Amino acid sequence: MSTKIDLGGLKVDSDLAKLVEDEIIPGTGVDVNKFWAGLGGIVKDLAPRNRQLLDKRDDIQKKIDEYHLKTNRVRILGARIRSSSLIGPTSSTEAPPSADQGRKESMLMLV
Repeated sequence: MSTKIDLGGLKVDSDLAKLVEDEIIPGTGVDVNKFWAGLGGIVKDLAPRNRQLLDKRDDIQKKIDEYHLKTNRVRILGARIRSSSLIGPTSSTEAPPSADQGRKESMLMLV
């Protein structure tokens, strides 16, 4: 188990820090302390916007999930999603298609 160290205001895995400092930075002309300080500043500056985008993604995914649950296009756990509306609605009692029926289906696991 690796340990975390504080570099530039970031908690960095010690193995990653060693890789950056021993193999990536040498020969670039970049000061390792300035690198970590700069990266820490970038992460600090962008963290609020990143959080907003992650929250927006979660909201959109929730709406997508709700749509599929409302329209019965998904059966939870091992769900089948129809790739074509010509195949017809998914029902919980429908038998799985045989390989020779040529139905295109994708498997989905909702978590």
